[in-house]
Amino acid sequence: MKIYVLVLNACDLGGIERSSFTLVNTLKHSGYDAEIVSLHENAEIHIDANEQYRLLPGKNEVHKLWDFLKKLPPDTVLISAYDRISFYLSLLRKFTKKRFMLIAHQHADYYAHKPRVRFLRKYSYRLGCDAIVCLTKKDNEYYSKWFSKVYTIPNILDVNFATDAVNEPIAIRPVDFVAAGRLHQIKRFTHFLKLHDYIKNYRGVTSKLFGHGEEYEHLLSSSPSAAEVLSGKSSDIFRDFQKSKFLIVTSERESFSMVIIEAMAAGCVVVSYDCPTGPAELIDNGVNGFLIENGDLQALKEKCLTLLDDHQLCDYISKNAVASSKKFYPDAVVNSWKKVFSMHL
Repeated sequence: MKIYVLVLNACDLGGIERSSFTLVNTLKHSGYDAEIVSLHENAEIHIDANEQYRLLPGKNEVHKLWDFLKKLPPDTVLISAYDRISFYLSLLRKFTKKRFMLIAHQHADYYAHKPRVRFLRKYSYRLGCDAIVCLTKKDNEYYSKWFSKVYTIPNILDVNFATDAVNEPIAIRPVDFVAAGRLHQIKRFTHFLKLHDYIKNYRGVTSKLFGHGEEYEHLLSSSPSAAEVLSGKSSDIFRDFQKSKFLIVTSERESFSMVIIEAMAAGCVVVSYDCPTGPAELIDNGVNGFLIENGDLQALKEKCLTLLDDHQLCDYISKNAVASSKKFYPDAVVNSWKKVFSMHL
């Protein structure tokens, strides 16, 4: 059995690409013949040695996928990481008459796309997909209303994170607050900057925001502290998390927040807005992290200010967070994928 995970651009290395490479590496480690297939690439983006991929040739995306499908053996599994690819594959398989298993791997939350996209998804998936794999129980409920074979499988914690590294006590970590992600308005990083400015009124504080994206200039002008907080792309985010006391998640919406799991593995205390999907399925409030009413910046400020002086509570949360992250280790998650493959092949 050959397994292909299809992405739009393997070189983007956003959340979907990172989790797709981790999935492929985990499947390989488990004995599967697995490979990343990309429709596009950016030559200027550096790809690590363990992030190999196949680039499809062709004049456009449909042509690339058509030629790719015509050469597939019948025992192939295709895992599509993007709705657009899933649309194309669902329709093209009807014309190629090729036998393969098609799994739509839904990384974004159900309502992240516009109604038109949701309509196309509903029609095309019922036409040509064998299964849908989503990241949260909440999204599973939405898909199960119109599709029968829906599975909830979380993203895999990268093996580079899944270690027995010794995490320092919260009190002696040099960075107070950290945030990470694509600099996009949906991440609401202006709240992170406002949190930093608020805490500075009461005490010395160090904050770092790792990421890049279209919101950089806006963020830079939104706070007098932005220049010292904005830290660009991290070369080793796990190590940066290990140096930090609190991960702050201010997103308007999330699907499955991989950054929360990575921070938990590093022993960070996660304080997150309780947005519609994602964080509440990862955080047991007051046990392995904290949930704040979605968008309540004042409550976020007050909680963080209080936690800075409660070292005993923070160490308790930190230890529980590390334990919670182990549910997402490769061996635990890959068994769920094996069950999906066995049920459809």
